[in-house]
This record gives sequence, structure tokens and C-alpha cells, in this order.
Amino acid sequence: MTEVLEDIGLRLTYDQAINLFLGRSWSDNLIEIKKMLGFNPPVDLYDKYKRRMFDAFEEDLFPVNGVKEALDIIIDEICQNVCVASSGSHQKIAKTLSLTGLYSTFEGRIFSVTDVQHGKPAPDLFLKACCELGSEVSTTVVVEDALSGVEAAVTARMKVLAYTPNGNSILFRESGATTFTTMIDLPNVIRSL
Repeated sequence: MTEVLEDIGLRLTYDQAINLFLGRSWSDNLIEIKKMLGFNPPVDLYDKYKRRMFDAFEEDLFPVNGVKEALDIIIDEICQNVCVASSGSHQKIAKTLSLTGLYSTFEGRIFSVTDVQHGKPAPDLFLKACCELGSEVSTTVVVEDALSGVEAAVTARMKVLAYTPNGNSILFRESGATTFTTMIDLPNVIRSL
């Protein structure tokens, strides 16, 4: 994102881009980009962003250390009704899950921001996933890595865990999440709720 934005004259650091854009839909991000630029960006901005993002995924995308093992334990011992509810498009979700070897774990239980009217931090996406999967909101556990997702889960009155491998957990805790730093710990964190 920072590279594509720099191409159109908007310089952001990695941390600034994470804080502004992570966990939000492209349409919400585009509104923010327009505000910062003061004018409409090129119409092909998303296509350029997606192309660069997918190229980077092909070279550098790997599953988070311990996530496959954690998912196996969760599905075998805690809850089989797991899903992905992402601010990405279905195309992006399918690409990332396929490249990381996780697609089959979630196949048929993948929800995108494009499935709802309002993306995170609105609760719509999580509520849709619960409804479609027949899950009770009060017993649903959301695992997030973005503040907008934590806000969405809290608004939906779901339990929310925030994965903070870099230790930047204060804002997540202040927003209502229980934090954890190592993915293999996730099953035990869920059990402790």
C-alpha cells in the first residue's frame, strides 16, 4: 500500500499505513486516501495495489508460525464451527488461504466485507457469519489482528482475542480484547475465556 500511494504522491510509513488501513475495506480505505490527497486518486489505484499485493503474496506469504497446529487443536477439541470473516475481498481471502495451505480448513465458511453493507469496525460481518453458521453471538470468539476488527467484535458483544506478536497490546486491551502473542497458545487462551 505504501508503495502504491507513494507513486501518486502520498508518503506514509509502514506504521502509518497499518494504523490507517489494516482491517478495513478497500472502500473505507479509498475514502481515507481521498481525504489525505485532497483529490480523487487514479481510477486504477486498486488494480495496481492488488497486483502488487498478490505478487508480494506469491513471494513472501507464509502461515503464521503455529497457526495450523492451533487450528487443528481448536477444531478437534474446542469447536468445529470456525470461519474467516475478513475485510478483504473473496479473491484476496482465497489467495491468502490457498498460499498458506489453510483454504480447505475454512472452505464453505468464508465471509468477506463484500458480503455486507458496512465493514469493520461495524459488527455486520461478524453478525452475518454467526447467523449463517448458526452460532450464538454470546459464545462466539473472534480472533483479530486489527483494531477495527476488535471494535466490530466488541460492538457485536462477542468475545475477542487480539493476536499481538510484536507486543503492541495496550490499544487492543483498552478496546476490549484479550491479547496473546504466540499462535500456538490460542487454544489455551480460548479455553480460559
